[in-house]
Amino acid sequence: MNTYLKRPLWLLFFALLFASPSYGQSKSKFGRNRAAKFEEKYLNKQFWVGVKGGGNLTKAKPIERYSSFESTANPGSTEFDKAYKNFEKAGGQAALELTFFYKRFGVSFQPGYRRMSYQYSNSYSWSDPLDETNRLEQNYESVQKLDYFEFPLLVRYEPFKTKLKPFVQLGIYYSHLNNAFKSTTITVNDPASSKGAYETENIQVGAKELYISTNLGWIAGAGVSAPLGNLRIAFDLSYRRNTNNITSINNRYENDRITGSGDILDDIQLRNLSASISLLIPLRFIILKENYKTE
Repeated sequence: MNTYLKRPLWLLFFALLFASPSYGQSKSKFGRNRAAKFEEKYLNKQFWVGVKGGGNLTKAKPIERYSSFESTANPGSTEFDKAYKNFEKAGGQAALELTFFYKRFGVSFQPGYRRMSYQYSNSYSWSDPLDETNRLEQNYESVQKLDYFEFPLLVRYEPFKTKLKPFVQLGIYYSHLNNAFKSTTITVNDPASSKGAYETENIQVGAKELYISTNLGWIAGAGVSAPLGNLRIAFDLSYRRNTNNITSINNRYENDRITGSGDILDDIQLRNLSASISLLIPLRFIILKENYKTE
């Protein structure tokens, strides 16, 4: 073989020798990119299951007011209206959570149990027009506790592709009343008596019949989630607003002990602020653990 023929063969050999590492690196990089895209696609479509719980505060908004008494001097006056103490009594909630995510959007179903509490006070007084010292005043402090089975459905959006994922959510809920309790403390202030102010009654009764079983409304909220090993932990704040009167208009006067004490429920709607912590695990991790990769 002549020199002119040998030279191209050696050049081809060295070209292949030096080209092979870069080719291998290119192939390796291509493989990594393909794996990363597969993993991203895999995590973009995911079912999450878990539990959540937290606390809440409630506001009762009166729609129409009722009272056992009416002023003879000023008929139709508001002096006997209840004074509601908003967002003061703590309640709690616990739920299961099932969320399906596709890319940045999620649909979440969160059946659970929620206790909401609200309170109000009012007072009634009588005085002798001929003797100002002959006066009697009754003060009422009332607390209501409502236990609901709750079925919320939420749409969630995560605007950023980061490990720490803020989100906003909006949805609707249906609740079914499981039980209700009512406690009323009555204090009498009698200046003419040597006792002065003293407690006359502390009524504690079941009050389920005073409320309707249905509670409907909408939810708006926001939160943030973060990876915790193979899990995700999330914290969210939400505002609930029910859209119907929850007081039973047919049974308003049915509880003789409450009605006899002079405490009558108003027609009300509820506003609720809640804070919850969730702990979630991918459903694929439970079913097929070896195929799951954490973020």
